[in-house]
Amino acid sequence: MNFRDSEKKRAPTFSIFFRFLLFVSIMCVTACSSDSKNTAVQANYIVQATISVEDDGPVAFALVMDGDKNLLDTLDLTINGESMTIEYFTETGGVSTETESTYPYYAMDLPDLKGGDMVVFEARDQFDRIIYAPEPTVIPMAVELLEPEEGQEIMEGDELLIRWRGGEGAEVFSAAYVALDGSAKYWDNIMPDASGIFTVPAGETVAGMAIAGVGAISGDTAVIETLDSEFITYDSYFLVSREVGIEINVRNSMEVKVKATGCPFSGSGGYSLAKCSCTLQFAALGIGAIVWETRRQLDLKIAGNKPCANAGSGGGALYYCATYGSIHGFAQWSTGCLACAQKTYFSNGQCWGCLLGSCIDWVNPRGEICRDEPCPDHYRYGCQ
Repeated sequence: MNFRDSEKKRAPTFSIFFRFLLFVSIMCVTACSSDSKNTAVQANYIVQATISVEDDGPVAFALVMDGDKNLLDTLDLTINGESMTIEYFTETGGVSTETESTYPYYAMDLPDLKGGDMVVFEARDQFDRIIYAPEPTVIPMAVELLEPEEGQEIMEGDELLIRWRGGEGAEVFSAAYVALDGSAKYWDNIMPDASGIFTVPAGETVAGMAIAGVGAISGDTAVIETLDSEFITYDSYFLVSREVGIEINVRNSMEVKVKATGCPFSGSGGYSLAKCSCTLQFAALGIGAIVWETRRQLDLKIAGNKPCANAGSGGGALYYCATYGSIHGFAQWSTGCLACAQKTYFSNGQCWGCLLGSCIDWVNPRGEICRDEPCPDHYRYGCQ
């Protein structure tokens, strides 16, 4: 199926469509996945896990929820027999290993795995009963983007050819075009036996900078069919993805400068559901991580945001995506809608800090002022 900026489905070309984690009502309901490969999903549990192949190797991320929409940290999640680490994040996106923090998640670096390697994922409860055990899947091989080329320019409304090779082991390829300001997007999921060519039709591209590319995806790809317009699903899934994409410039035929759209402030306000959405954007959209990292880099050029260049803290692309989505929603993007908090920041009459010594986090610039002075003792959260 093709998908466009209105998030509506177009003429079907693939029987299952298309995808970053968590916001306001944290998300999911009681789920037992409809995918036949989810061989052991217990009722009242939702397990959502992804592996993304990054420059330093694959990285795994997972969430577990019960039927009452509560995030759990009592289960044992393993990849190839090794347990994932339980960490926690707060509503503002700060990260901690302290159990009193707001929301638990599971993470794991997999530097020894590479394209072509088999991955076995399992989730077991405290009684060693299997909660979720999808079929083993393969990490796709590297993908090479042949077209378009970096910095390529096209005219607004022109069709755009996306061509690639590689990605052996993928069960589906997600080819996509996304305008950085969120005003347009068009993508489709292509079977691996296809030609490796996807055309964004005439009339779909809009003036401004954009990302075009492709992602190779394996695992529970049928879950893509269940995603809504916010990239939220109520099913369990395990997806493995790697992506390649480049920045292109779409020019306005009238040479009219595209005006900034401003900050929408249309998010639901909860960090949890937004992180769920971002995780699936990173895994299933094909170029989701590239889109949000490009957006983050543009915001890092703004004075005062440089400390959030540390991707290992709350400043990384996933945290940037989740914070932005929780405050502004995902339908529109613009620079300057987030600020990088350093040490402490002030919000709703209270002084807040991070749960880690780094004290770096993306925050809402409206009503949250970055401050250097220490918090009052009763508001101190361990900033160094």
